[in-house]
Amino acid sequence: MFKMFRRMVPIIGIVTSFVWMAFVYASFYLVQQQRPFGPANLQAILTLLLNVSVAGLITGIGLGTGSRICRWLNIHQAGLGEQVILGVGVGLGVLSLLILGIGLLGWIRTWVMLVLAAVLLIFAVPEWLRLIRQAPRSGTKCPLSVGSRFYLIASLALSLLVALTPPRSWDGLFYHLTMPQHYINHGRIAVVTDIPHQFYPGLMEMLYMLAMSLGSDVATQLLHWFYLLVLGGTIWLFADRYLPERTREAAILAFASMPMVFVLGSWAYNDLALAFYQLAALYALLQWIENRAQPWLILSAILGGFALGLKYTAFVCPLTLALLLTIWWVQRRLDRPQAIKALLLLSGVTSIVAAPWYVKNWVLIGNPVYPFAHGLFDGQGWDSWRTAWYARAGSGLGWNLGELVRLPWTLTLGLRDMNFYDGRTGPLFLLAWPFLLAWLLRLWRPASPAPPALHEMTLMAFVQIAFWTLGVVYSQPLFQSRLLLPALAALCVPLAYLFDQLRACDLPIFSLRRLVGMSATLVLAANLCYQGLDVLRIRPLPVLVGEESRDKFLIRNLGAYYAAMQLVNERASADDDRVLFLWEPRSYYCFRRVQPDPILDRWAWLRQRFSGDLTAIANWLHQEGYTYVLLHQAGLDFVSQSFREKLDVADLNAWQQFALEYLQPVDSVGNAYQLYLLKNSTRRAD
Repeated sequence: MFKMFRRMVPIIGIVTSFVWMAFVYASFYLVQQQRPFGPANLQAILTLLLNVSVAGLITGIGLGTGSRICRWLNIHQAGLGEQVILGVGVGLGVLSLLILGIGLLGWIRTWVMLVLAAVLLIFAVPEWLRLIRQAPRSGTKCPLSVGSRFYLIASLALSLLVALTPPRSWDGLFYHLTMPQHYINHGRIAVVTDIPHQFYPGLMEMLYMLAMSLGSDVATQLLHWFYLLVLGGTIWLFADRYLPERTREAAILAFASMPMVFVLGSWAYNDLALAFYQLAALYALLQWIENRAQPWLILSAILGGFALGLKYTAFVCPLTLALLLTIWWVQRRLDRPQAIKALLLLSGVTSIVAAPWYVKNWVLIGNPVYPFAHGLFDGQGWDSWRTAWYARAGSGLGWNLGELVRLPWTLTLGLRDMNFYDGRTGPLFLLAWPFLLAWLLRLWRPASPAPPALHEMTLMAFVQIAFWTLGVVYSQPLFQSRLLLPALAALCVPLAYLFDQLRACDLPIFSLRRLVGMSATLVLAANLCYQGLDVLRIRPLPVLVGEESRDKFLIRNLGAYYAAMQLVNERASADDDRVLFLWEPRSYYCFRRVQPDPILDRWAWLRQRFSGDLTAIANWLHQEGYTYVLLHQAGLDFVSQSFREKLDVADLNAWQQFALEYLQPVDSVGNAYQLYLLKNSTRRAD
């Protein structure tokens, strides 16, 4: 018995120690004052992991799918960087088309999206393993200096912190996220609201819909942040191939000197993806002209087609590629049969890849480029009056020579920009402008000639700039600097070459290149300070770790807008309630049946349609099922001040009379929003 007890002593000791340890830790950490984290913190961390996992899964599927497609196309001599960067772009583009098809078939269900992700993941994993095995053999090393690495890592990290927070960007709340949410609610892609932007090419919106179907709207911002990485990677591919090693770093820093790229990288937009596909299409075309391997030409056309799946303005991309083929034909780098065959192949494949977005519009609304080209295609729910309102033709710079000469300076300072915060280019491009013009006009001949590819990149940039300038000549709303991002990204490598060529201007006692380099360092330091202060203003960490709820974060950052959406959610709670927004285009975070005011024309359009008859307007609202009207006062003030030729004193007086006679105030959010009940409605104001 004693021997048995001695044998049990170690077991008893272990059990006793375990029980005592459990008691000590439980009694210590179960006391609220001693807890390292609470349920809210745990939930926030799990949500953060979900968001990152969803975005990583979609991007990983894109990489695996795209890499397999590139190998199927037999892309020769592609290094690891090319395989990853181009693979992600191709794969995400194909995935977007798959989601479009699923949506048009009416299969938008969470389980369908999960099955699709699982099937594609099975095909993606072998590609991941192949690329991982190839990585040690690539022999790549970081070519950037310690200072450059610090700047890039810090800027990317700050951008990522903001990208991990709940969505709050204007266009995201307007349509980039609102339309996917509508499609998810309806279970299909269809005409679900009077927002013309729903018919814009929607490559990114399809990816966003996949992420939101998997339970994460934050993952949409992370997807756009990943495009920031591949866009920078594409610039590096150009620099690595066409610039000497000592100059490549400058190309990346030129790109990273634009504050807008890190702002856009944290938002659910599509500008970074657009710049990537256009630049990647040019890269693939240049590989084709160098080795004449047809798969590169096909890849260029595919990437150009994906660009057309993002914005209508992307037509500049295939146009520039076709222009380059024509120039090479004139320069005899291509003979006539080669050039014609290449042009046909490029235009044919690009059209096939881009066609789904435009055919979808034609079938659903009767206009492939809705709401544009109304005179040619017409289109349901649109008319010439709304076309004129939207275009605001004649409101631009006009052919004022002084304004056009000052345009680079005006652009950089944001003096006329419609959305300057998300379009800041930084001062370095303005600084480089005289050197670039001197080089292009052959007023300055660098010591070493530039590779032809740099001229072709510059041509792409200037074609983009020319079309953008033409737009701002005619219409003020087109004065948005971020629309120039593809052009500025294409200029990064030529500007890095010109920076290196400043060595020829060095004197024994003075170095212009070193002076420009030191000034650029100060610009980057100022950018980092500005970005850091901006992140401090947003304060992302509390919501990421659960010290602040999602609602409190959105109230703090969106203010009256989010409060107004919550007010509508609370008041318009009946199944047959419908709310008309006036002078407020955003409706994300509103879960009721609402009709936003996408181009801020709703009241003026109603006045025009019913010839100013207020009774007819009220009757029409009743017939359409509207029970409430939400007024955004700041939007009204903006339109009345900026669009005086569109919204005059008579319109404003008519609105005040209409509100007095046909609307009953229900509640308000300060002086920013007023919710009205449409009189003779069955709803109660209280």
